[in-house]
Amino acid sequence: MSIVTKARERAAYSCQAGGERAGLRRCVPGGQRPRTGPGASPAMRHARSVMAWVANHWVALSRRAPAVCRLAAFWGSGVFLLAAPVFAQSNPCSAHKNEVVINSKSYTINSSLTGTALAPGKMLSDAFIQATTVNDVFGCTSAVITKSIATPTAPAIPGLVGESANYPVYPTGLPGIGFGFGIGHEGGTVYAPFAQPETIVTPKSTTGLSTGYAMQIYFFVTGALENGTHVMPKKKVGELRLVTSTDPQLATLVPIYLDTSTFIVNTKSCKLEIPVQSVKLPDVSAAGFKGVQSLSVASGSFTINLSGCASGIPISATMTDASNPGNRSNILGLTGDSTATGVGLQLYKNGESTALAYGPDSAAVNNPGRWSIRKNTETGSSFSIPFVVRYVQTGSQVTPGKVRAVSTITLSYQ
Repeated sequence: MSIVTKARERAAYSCQAGGERAGLRRCVPGGQRPRTGPGASPAMRHARSVMAWVANHWVALSRRAPAVCRLAAFWGSGVFLLAAPVFAQSNPCSAHKNEVVINSKSYTINSSLTGTALAPGKMLSDAFIQATTVNDVFGCTSAVITKSIATPTAPAIPGLVGESANYPVYPTGLPGIGFGFGIGHEGGTVYAPFAQPETIVTPKSTTGLSTGYAMQIYFFVTGALENGTHVMPKKKVGELRLVTSTDPQLATLVPIYLDTSTFIVNTKSCKLEIPVQSVKLPDVSAAGFKGVQSLSVASGSFTINLSGCASGIPISATMTDASNPGNRSNILGLTGDSTATGVGLQLYKNGESTALAYGPDSAAVNNPGRWSIRKNTETGSSFSIPFVVRYVQTGSQVTPGKVRAVSTITLSYQ
């Protein structure tokens, strides 16, 4: 609020040589009428009295009010400005916890998890579900809590949704293991999926002055599991903030952590002895190709060795073109940094005369390009699968240059 009062004498007055004029007790140089004293105009005297009254009452108000007040008064040419009081305001809500930790423990993934149970998105076990309740995370002295907002720290794994709970799946940093969880108010049994960009959590009471949270965590398969003991350190997974009847968003954020988790993996999966292999191909002459689909005489070779395979289950594999995952042909395409054109590569396993076809990176039973390593009636825990690699002409003309291609292999047990 601001009050501006102006009082200005517009008439000009002259002064006699003696410095006084009849009827006036004072005069000022320049013919201006004085602003104070008996010679001031009625408007001037009124303005001064108003200012004095307001100032006195303002001081009294400042002494009584528990707030901080400011008074700015300017007097010049009969003008003064009165500034409104500024009240110090404190937030009625605050965080009562420094963090929210979702309980976890040691889990054993045993040999019963085979076949479709190892497909991405499958829940590892009902026994792995952990529930956590943390009370009184936020509290208010007067404002009513309307809702909370939970925000993930990192993005979920694209396209992967956990079964049963239908939760987005987030990476743990461990091979083949992800997590997802739901969140609700303390004492509740309904959990909203923890998802991006944010999850709204309604309070237990619409008139409550404090709130806590209940959380339920699941663990899911995200890819190939590796036998052994794997430890995930305490991990920040999100943040909580509060919304109240007086504040659209409390500035204080409370982090959400997933507690340290240990996974002991002992499955019927096989171990790849050399997970990453580089295969050196021989140099060939562009003139040696005789047309589209013609093969080079020279070839390269490599071997995939598997060990630790449990007996009694089938083992299958699918090769995937890493540069073009949608490739369903039997020709492995070149990477973008290759300089040769008009050629590709074909892979032949176990001395076969038919080149392998490529399929998706999936463990599904009906996956395109899937081929068998061992049937469930066969025995043996270790396998060696030899491959031969040949150049194949794919264009009407072969241009000399560097050739590079990348393929992955996915094992399935079903």
